[in-house]
Amino acid sequence: MARSVVPLPVDPALPLAAGLVDSNGLAALVAPWFGPRIDGVRVRYLEYRPGSWLRVQLAVDTPDGAGAAVVQQEAGAAVSVWRYPDDPGLPALAAHAGGGADLLAWVPGRRAVLRTGEQVIKFHDDAASLRQAVLALELVGTVLPAPAVLEVREAERAYVQGAVAGRALARADAAAVAPAAAALVRALHDAALAGLDAWPRPAAVEVLEQCAPVAELVGTVRPDLAPRLVAVLDALRSSAPFHADGALVASHGDYNIGQLLAGAGGLVVVDTDTLCRAPRAFDPASYAANVVSGRDGDLEAALELLGLLREGYGEVDGVPLDDGELRWFLAAVVLRRADRAVRRFKKDWPERTGRTVAAVEALLGGA
Repeated sequence: MARSVVPLPVDPALPLAAGLVDSNGLAALVAPWFGPRIDGVRVRYLEYRPGSWLRVQLAVDTPDGAGAAVVQQEAGAAVSVWRYPDDPGLPALAAHAGGGADLLAWVPGRRAVLRTGEQVIKFHDDAASLRQAVLALELVGTVLPAPAVLEVREAERAYVQGAVAGRALARADAAAVAPAAAALVRALHDAALAGLDAWPRPAAVEVLEQCAPVAELVGTVRPDLAPRLVAVLDALRSSAPFHADGALVASHGDYNIGQLLAGAGGLVVVDTDTLCRAPRAFDPASYAANVVSGRDGDLEAALELLGLLREGYGEVDGVPLDDGELRWFLAAVVLRRADRAVRRFKKDWPERTGRTVAAVEALLGGA
């Protein structure tokens, strides 16, 4: 018998949270948008601030095929529902989503990516993030193999880039392509990109700030982990490396196997929206941390990757990347991912979450 997903703890401010294990109840919520004949409903991803708000992306199976919907609730308010592609945060999305367009990615209310033939259209929720994304791709394209910006559609808050021919990479490819991935990001780090001082700055302090809401969520849904999360945050703060602005380099910001594609001439970077300036250790640590999601053996795989990346990256002024900094950023980025099993509502999210926290503790020497 298949194991049922573990429910989230009761949240008095957000009754929707307790109903995520009730497929019949979820089906009833979305039935007005899909009709009464729904074969199945499952949670694909959720965003959750305990006691404040909850947004859940659902996969909905009907006799006519698969669809998607969003249900959300704010504290003290009723549940609201909307169906893909009618996204209120991305009003131009619906006009392009039909006609054979393939949905590559969707963060409801914020981002969506469609492929139509030899073009990829990326939608943003505001004009500022659109402009920054376009500039990032143009800048990175001067240094690395990356898609070309073909058109900017400001009225739709979207831009069009050329589709790249090649094979999408998965977790199983991470070790094999690690040396090439290291060389690629090294080229970016060595580049003098114009205007970099105005870009986001995820150095140690900023990464720790990003960990705080993750620790809050994990400590709420697994209260037994709360004291351990306090301890690892304290350990990270006390050992955080300092980097002056002059030591920061042009960085991808979310470097991982999912952002790369194996093209005919080698690796291609296909998403550069997170371009920033950061310490050199940040991107390699992010790449390694991406394989940690609470499975047995994840930490060992991440450490193996980190070694491959350090070797492939080479020396800077005759010195290899600092192993202590690499491990610190690896621990911090793994902690920032500690809520992933919850957000994906995995059947075993409590166990996976616990193993991810344990991986951070191991990296910090038993914090």
